Amino acid sequence: MDILLKGIIHDILFAPSGLTYILYSYLNKSSRTRIKRWIQARSKSISKIEKADIIIHSSSLGETKNSLIFSELIREKLNTDSLKPHIAHTVFTETPFETFRNVHIIPTPLFSVLVKFIPDSLKLLIFYEKDIWPGYILSAKYKGSNIGIVSGKISKRSAELYRKLRMREIFSYVDFVFSAGDEFTERFKYAGFKNVQTSIDLKNLIFIKNHNLPVDKAQKSKAIVGISLRGIEELEFLLKTKEILKDYTLFIAPRHNFEGIKKFMTEKGIDFISLTHISDDTLKSILSEGKSRIVLIDGYGMVDKVLPYASFAFVGGTILPFGGHNVLEPISFGLPVVVGENLWNIKEKNELIESGVMFVVRSPGEFASIIKKGIDRVKILGYVERKRSRAEQELDKIYRKIKEVLGTPCF
Repeated sequence: MDILLKGIIHDILFAPSGLTYILYSYLNKSSRTRIKRWIQARSKSISKIEKADIIIHSSSLGETKNSLIFSELIREKLNTDSLKPHIAHTVFTETPFETFRNVHIIPTPLFSVLVKFIPDSLKLLIFYEKDIWPGYILSAKYKGSNIGIVSGKISKRSAELYRKLRMREIFSYVDFVFSAGDEFTERFKYAGFKNVQTSIDLKNLIFIKNHNLPVDKAQKSKAIVGISLRGIEELEFLLKTKEILKDYTLFIAPRHNFEGIKKFMTEKGIDFISLTHISDDTLKSILSEGKSRIVLIDGYGMVDKVLPYASFAFVGGTILPFGGHNVLEPISFGLPVVVGENLWNIKEKNELIESGVMFVVRSPGEFASIIKKGIDRVKILGYVERKRSRAEQELDKIYRKIKEVLGTPCF
């Protein structure tokens, strides 16, 4: 069966279920706003990518942020080898599309749409992490592109579903898979992917990007930054910690609900500043003057402004039972990280705790006590260097595979 016929059959099978899901979500009032954003984002997007040698696809804000770092590092290596590819990024969800410049949102994950969306010049499509669409695979292969997956993740449930749906023939078009760990390697193989090898979670690439940043400044400021906070309970946890410490500035970065956090603090009479309303010079002044402030980071992609100058980070989704979010980003800036007890999403938790870079606390008092006691920053910087070195090694492996698949010269 040729690729065109497979693409047509794919759309006949999956288009009705996709349309049903959109209509059902729209009729559900709690999902209506999200569906409207999803549709509006696509109305603002382009109908076709005119030129790209490589497309890197991701979905969530975190995945896209990491994929952009990956793109930057791979481009540097290709340019060094006198290969100057045009790299484009596509996403599925609207938040990264609204946050990052030069990121395209795919119209729908159907073969008939995507085959018109991607350019004829495409030589390599890379799925970054876990947003892997069969229709995208078929459309890229129909255009003659190679296909790869890096930092690949697949849930046990998805692997089972793909196997039941007999997707092996479509997945056989994927030329290489670098999985994010041994458990994912086995799942990819079970689902029908070939040429799978175990790699690492490429969140570690942040250690390369931040290698030369002034992490020593973290010793000079009295600032805590709370990242990916979920719910009022985690906000209150940090506010109580600040009450105990008194002279620390607290930066608050909710995962999503900026307006809800603003409303809560306003109603409680809590004095705060919105980061979107202050200049970079004012921010530096706040960090250097040592006055007690509360600053709300009320926009996506703004945490990096604060991390190089903070002294501690708290990562949310760990007081409330969400399992935790990305702790590696603040650690890459040389910051010790404090978390609550809900850690099941943090794969490296044992290593991080044993290395003295992550601390589990049960109360604001315990958090404040750790801050007052102080941290061995030499140990943290040593951990950062080991992670950087490991990420460099893995990036080199992926780069060699990309060159092998594309051929040399390739552009």
